[in-house]
Amino acid sequence: MIAPVALIFAGVLFGGHWYLAEGLIVQARLPSGLSATLVAMIGLLGVTLIAQPIGERFLARAQVQWVAWIASVWMGFAFLFLLLL
Repeated sequence: MIAPVALIFAGVLFGGHWYLAEGLIVQARLPSGLSATLVAMIGLLGVTLIAQPIGERFLARAQVQWVAWIASVWMGFAFLFLLLL
């Protein structure tokens, strides 16, 4: 039962970040180096959303707070970006 839910979550997470990257970066026709860097940054920020709960399980609280802060701020900005698109 957990595997289908995890696949759905991963699909929504990947799809949402793909939509953001496509709408904000690829369609803007930015230079290729800048475009690749920004798409990689969006992907890395998406990974923080998965790394945060995993980190809470295996790392000390002081170490996880940085990842949790980045993930939380990214979720807020991603929501605003989705509203803008």
